[in-house]
Amino acid sequence: MGRRSSLLHFGEQKEWRQIHGVKERNLRVIDPNIAGSLLDGFFLAVITPFTVTLILSQLTARTIAAATFAGCALPLFVGLLLEHKSWQENLYRILPWIMGFEILATAAAFWIYQFGVSSYYIYIMAVFGIVTTMIAYLIRVLKYRYYGEHYAQMERRNCMADALGYLIGSILVFAGVLVIRHIWMLLGFCVLHSICVYSFRVIPFLQRMD
Repeated sequence: MGRRSSLLHFGEQKEWRQIHGVKERNLRVIDPNIAGSLLDGFFLAVITPFTVTLILSQLTARTIAAATFAGCALPLFVGLLLEHKSWQENLYRILPWIMGFEILATAAAFWIYQFGVSSYYIYIMAVFGIVTTMIAYLIRVLKYRYYGEHYAQMERRNCMADALGYLIGSILVFAGVLVIRHIWMLLGFCVLHSICVYSFRVIPFLQRMD
């Protein structure tokens, strides 16, 4: 009886994967998502300490709290929005365009910064809370449909790649090899971060369209 139930469950999973276009793929050591995770960790390791020294050190506790609220509350509403399957599917179809929008929104921080460092930080946290979080949610859907039953194993490898990238970036900052001395350099590095990471993240989406 147990064996029959397991076979029925496996059949249902296979049928679900076929309906949603989930393909069985062989795991690869060199993978676009792993490369994206490696770069993501590297850039964050470089950006984070200089964000503290160049931006957060100029802000009041209330400003940081307001920005943190935006960065935490908005993902909640985005998550509730994506609970509706129709919204999730419609936004999933335009995932590359949402990635492009975030790159433009990050670049717009150059203009926002003219209104002050407080305005910049609240703005960038709002972008994170809405757009970055939405992309993160949708990428999880993409990964599941791309890797199928290998999803958990690839997530572990992605986490390892992210940690390795963070380690490399931290070592370079600690050794003084990478130094960001001005806020404009930091903003440019943030834009480069989005471009490099999403250039790899979008590859599995495009491959699924072939």
